[in-house]
Amino acid sequence: MRRAASGQGYSPWGGNACKDSNNPVIDQVSSKEILGKVNLYIDGFNLYFGLRAFGSKYKWLDLIKVGEQLCRPDQDLGKVQYFTARIKGADASKIKRQTTYLEAIERRGVHIVYGKYQRKRRTCKVCGKKYYDYEEKESDVNLGTTLLLNAATGSADTYLVVSGDSDLILPMQKARDVYKRDVVPVFPPKRHSKEISGRMGKYIPMSEALLRKCQLPDEIINLDGYKLVRPPRWDKTDLP
Repeated sequence: MRRAASGQGYSPWGGNACKDSNNPVIDQVSSKEILGKVNLYIDGFNLYFGLRAFGSKYKWLDLIKVGEQLCRPDQDLGKVQYFTARIKGADASKIKRQTTYLEAIERRGVHIVYGKYQRKRRTCKVCGKKYYDYEEKESDVNLGTTLLLNAATGSADTYLVVSGDSDLILPMQKARDVYKRDVVPVFPPKRHSKEISGRMGKYIPMSEALLRKCQLPDEIINLDGYKLVRPPRWDKTDLP
């Protein structure tokens, strides 16, 4: 198990209030402590589109480090699970960037659960023309199911869910109310959900300071010796 970084952590808060603190990573509004193991569940596409609020400079995100920063010093980071789907389409560069990132976080110890990326026929609302596009399927179902299974077996004391997707409210509520687990939503940038925060009673916003602090090394050596390099399009030249 990974011990939380000293001096960093969070205190779950109730309601929609959010107070400033001296912690540059997480705003804290309660002194209540929760001991034990923390599991982290990440809705990959929801996080990705939230990160785009800052362009591409934070996409090379170290999810293990994020989990460690969200733990209190007296907590251990348990499972870190990332729910996504492999993209398809004509843009090979996008596919390569995603593949590189998935291999990098897997090398760091993140467990990846794959859904589907399905081709779907759509209609233009302006001209009525038919065209084909892709959409991600099953990630929310996979995340919710895994959360409930882990809550039922008591694999952790606290369950952090990185998503602003309101479809995850029901499994989060069931994990809390039926299995009596502490479940805390973590909202990616620009992905705050009033419905989730209202129903769950507490939440953590992912601050830019957290994202800046939790970037992967520019190069990671995979188990086969292959060098995984931060994609050039995910430039960080404007990072301090």
